[in-house]
Amino acid sequence: MDMVLSIRCHCPSILNRWATRHRHWPSPVVVKKVVSLGAYVTPVGCKGSENKNSEWRICFNTGETELVNNLNDTQVKVYVLLKMILNHVLMPCKKEITSYVMKNIVLWQAESNPQNRFNARSLFHWLHDGLRELRSAIANKNLSYFMIPERNLMEASGLDDKQQSKWVADITDMMVEGPKVLLRLPKIRQAVVASPEPMLWFMTIRMEVEMLWVMYMIRCEKCKDENGVVDYSNARLQEILFRLSEILTEVIFPMFVEGCPLDKLNLWDMLRAILG
Repeated sequence: MDMVLSIRCHCPSILNRWATRHRHWPSPVVVKKVVSLGAYVTPVGCKGSENKNSEWRICFNTGETELVNNLNDTQVKVYVLLKMILNHVLMPCKKEITSYVMKNIVLWQAESNPQNRFNARSLFHWLHDGLRELRSAIANKNLSYFMIPERNLMEASGLDDKQQSKWVADITDMMVEGPKVLLRLPKIRQAVVASPEPMLWFMTIRMEVEMLWVMYMIRCEKCKDENGVVDYSNARLQEILFRLSEILTEVIFPMFVEGCPLDKLNLWDMLRAILG
């Protein structure tokens, strides 16, 4: 996680333009809350700019956290799967594409479509749609920022022609594969070779852990005081941690029964191994 100093600022015109555009999501209540959370400026310049060291960027960290916190289960799963594909299949070396791009793809999906279309049966439809949007963003070097559509998130990404062509081809192949695209993820593929039943169990475990970890990071941001200190006594944060510990204990217990020493069974080490 990158840590960047920021200064609170007011930009009502930008937020009002965002709030009044036609949408299926989020609800008016959430829109109002996002507007109330305001904006921040950070000392981050545009890549490749001659004035990079003196430029500032407007961002909406708390508002975006609120938006992600209001994604439904299927939307969160699409977000997690896109990030896994980014990290384990595309594997950018110079941050030409980041998880922030994936987040914006999912936010645009959520805003542009009726929420009842996002359900368990449509998961792979939306993953396919997300890959299509990612391919378009790479091919055209253009993806509008969800909060300020005039800002191109792919501008000055440093994406060269060779890498661009390769990723467009790779994503096209993944779209053709459909659900089999999950087999491109190393740990899932290894599990399939070993045995299909443990693979299904592992996929279920990892998916839930990924989603809980995203929820945990979001909740930590929401539970920070004015000094940036997280209130770990927050009830929702405790619920997430409790569920994580339940899952990790479920993974560790068979290892203990089979004779693995207790000093080798660390919950946080197991969490890192699952998130891989």
